[in-house]
Amino acid sequence: MAESVAAQYPSNRGDIRILDVAAGTGLVSVELRKHGFVHIDGLEPSEGMLLEAKRNNLYEQYILDMLGENTLDIADDTYTVVTMSGLSREVMKKLPVRALEEMARVTQPGGRVMMNAYDYNFQSEIFRVNLASLECRGIWKLESKEARQHISNGVGGILHTYRVL
Repeated sequence: MAESVAAQYPSNRGDIRILDVAAGTGLVSVELRKHGFVHIDGLEPSEGMLLEAKRNNLYEQYILDMLGENTLDIADDTYTVVTMSGLSREVMKKLPVRALEEMARVTQPGGRVMMNAYDYNFQSEIFRVNLASLECRGIWKLESKEARQHISNGVGGILHTYRVL
């Protein structure tokens, strides 16, 4: 994920604001920081995982919340990039369209929502319909869909990049 974000933003990385959704213990932030990104917030429903990320000082803000049907306590158009990396199949196939709308809402117009996961996660009919719904309604546009060889533990996956309109 970090390499893909870096490829999209080759300069002015100190100005880029990133929200790492399903942040876990902060592994994506570790890699983003290696590429010079510094303004990274973490959204995670597990207090224990956020505490681990906090011990390592990986985020500017630690947001204890779950992406779902709720409205996040984040202002509209806050982030240049929203990332979501490695959600499980069970979570992705249940992710409501409202969650995707929230990811787009907190992303600045022209910014990107970038999601990577194992190939089979994107095969969920509900998830595919929800992704397409936002595109049909003019909320975002699929910019690229790329195969990635190493999402986790040497297993490949897909990176979807959406441009928020």
